[in-house]
Amino acid sequence: MMSKRMPPALVLSAVLFVTFGFAATKKIQHNDTSGDWNDWSFRAASLVNAGSSVSGGWNTLPSGFENASLLKWGNFGSSPVPKFIENPDRWLGGVGNWDDYYKWDNGVPTDGNQVYIESNNRNGDRVTLDVSATVQQLYLGQNSPLPVSGWVLTDDGQLRTLTITSGLHLRQGGHLSFSGGSTLSVEDVLNSGTIGLQNKSTLMVSGNVINSASLGTGGSGGNTVNITGYLNNAIPGLGGGPTPVFVLGGSGDIATIGGNVTNSTTFEVLSKSTATIGGNLTNNSGGLVDVEDGSTLHIKGAVTNSAGGSGFGIFTSFYGTGGNTLNIDGMLTNSGNFQLNGPGDVATVGSLTNSGEVDLDKHSSLDVDGGHLTNYGVINVKNGSAVVAQYPGTLINLGTINIDSMSTFLVGTGNHGLGYIQLANGTLGEMIDSYSSFGVINVNGSALLAGTLDILLQDGFNPILGSKFKFLIAAPGQVSGSFSVIYNDLFNCNDKTCEYFYPLYDRADGYVELVVEEKTRPASEPATLLVLIPGLLGVGYGLRRKLLG
Repeated sequence: MMSKRMPPALVLSAVLFVTFGFAATKKIQHNDTSGDWNDWSFRAASLVNAGSSVSGGWNTLPSGFENASLLKWGNFGSSPVPKFIENPDRWLGGVGNWDDYYKWDNGVPTDGNQVYIESNNRNGDRVTLDVSATVQQLYLGQNSPLPVSGWVLTDDGQLRTLTITSGLHLRQGGHLSFSGGSTLSVEDVLNSGTIGLQNKSTLMVSGNVINSASLGTGGSGGNTVNITGYLNNAIPGLGGGPTPVFVLGGSGDIATIGGNVTNSTTFEVLSKSTATIGGNLTNNSGGLVDVEDGSTLHIKGAVTNSAGGSGFGIFTSFYGTGGNTLNIDGMLTNSGNFQLNGPGDVATVGSLTNSGEVDLDKHSSLDVDGGHLTNYGVINVKNGSAVVAQYPGTLINLGTINIDSMSTFLVGTGNHGLGYIQLANGTLGEMIDSYSSFGVINVNGSALLAGTLDILLQDGFNPILGSKFKFLIAAPGQVSGSFSVIYNDLFNCNDKTCEYFYPLYDRADGYVELVVEEKTRPASEPATLLVLIPGLLGVGYGLRRKLLG
C-alpha cells in the first residue's frame, strides 16, 4: 500500500509564499531552509566531480559549471578558471527599485553588466523591477548565513521583461518572484534559491537548467516554462536546504522541456497543467514524479524509473485527485514504483519492462501500444482498472500479475470483458527459471485463453519428469478456452525421446499448469521423406500404367 507523504508542491519557501501568496492551500513547506549550503558541487549530483571545492565569492561559479560541456555561461568559455568579470554592478543593499541609479555601485545595470544582488544587509535585499531591463548575467543571493528576508527580485505584480543574455545564478536565499505576467529570458540557469512565476508569467531558457532548490508556477495560472535544453532536478546540498522541486502549480500552466529531464527529488504537474519532455526522463532513487488534478505529462523519449519505497516513484494522483494523462512514447523501464491511482487516470507507453511494482487502481488504465510488456516484478490491477497489451499483443512473464474480479488484463487486439483475456492474436511468453521462479497470473475471476503460449525455459534449468508449474490461477470453474499454438514445448531430446511441457487445464478447480512428461521423438523431416519417397514412386508408377492401358 502506498504511504502518503507530506505534499512537497510548494516548498517554494516561506519567503516566496509571503511575497506573493504562491502556494496552493494544500501544499505546505516540509523542509527547513535555514541550512548553509557551502559547496555547490555537492548539490549537482553526478554533473560535478565530488572532490571539487567552491568559493562563495562574487566572481566565481561552482567548479565544473564553467565548462561549456555543462552550461555555456557566455563569456566564461571552457577554461576551468572563470574569466575576469569586466563590468560588475552590485546592489548596495536594502529595499528599492531597479531603476534607482543611486542603489547600484555603477549606476542602473545595462546589457553589458554582470549584476549582483547579494549585499550583507542583515535584513536582506528587496529589489523591485520597475522597468524592463537587459543584463549579461545575474547573481542573486549568497552561499552564506541567510539574512532575515533573503535576497528578493520581484516585478511587484507589474508587467515587465528581464532579459539575461548569459547566465542566471540564484544562490541559497535568492528569490526571483514574477507575478505580473512578466517574462524572464535567459541562456542557462543555476538555481539553489527560488524561482516563482504567477499570473501568466513566463520563463524562457535557451540553454539548460540545473535546479537544486525550487522552481515553480502558481497563482491564477496561465504561466509558461520553456527550456530548450535539459533540466536536472539535482539533490540538495549536504548542508541542508529545501527539497528541490519543479512544480507546475497554477491552473492551465504549460512547461516544455526540449532535452532530457533527470529528477532526483520532486517533479510535479498539477492543476490541469501540461508538461512535455522532448527527450528522456530519468527518475532516480529518492525521486517523485507526480501528475495531479486533471493534468497531462507527455514524454517523447524513454523513461527509466529506479525510485521505490514509500512516497517515491512515478505516480498519477499521488494525492488522489484523478483525471490525469501520462503518455510515454518510448520504453518504460521500471525497477521502482509506477502507480496509476485514479480515479480514471490513463497512461500509454510504447513498451514496458518491469522489475519493480506496477499498480493500477480506481478505474485507471495502462495501454502498452507498440511493444512488449515484460514483467519480472509485480503488477497489480484492481478496482475496475485495465492493462491492455496490444500491437503486437505480447506478454512475457517471470513475475507475478494479480487481477481482481472487477478488472481486466488483455493480451491481444479486440473486444474484452473482465479477468485475464488472451485473444487469438495474443502471445503469452511464460518464463521458467527454477521450480520456484516462473511467471504466475492470479485472477480473482475468469480467464479466457486463446492464441499462443511460448514456453521460455531459461538457461541452466533442467526440470525433471513430473515437475509441475501452475502458471495461471483463476476462480473455480472460470477457465475457458485453450492455447491454439504452443512453442518450445519440447526439450532434452535424444535419438528416441523428448521431454516436453504438457498443458493441463483444470477447469473445475480453475487453473492451468505445465507438466513435464516424456514422449517419443517425432521423426525429422529428412527421415520422413525417405520413408515416403518409395511409396510416392509406387503410386506414380501405378498411375502411369493405368493411363497407358
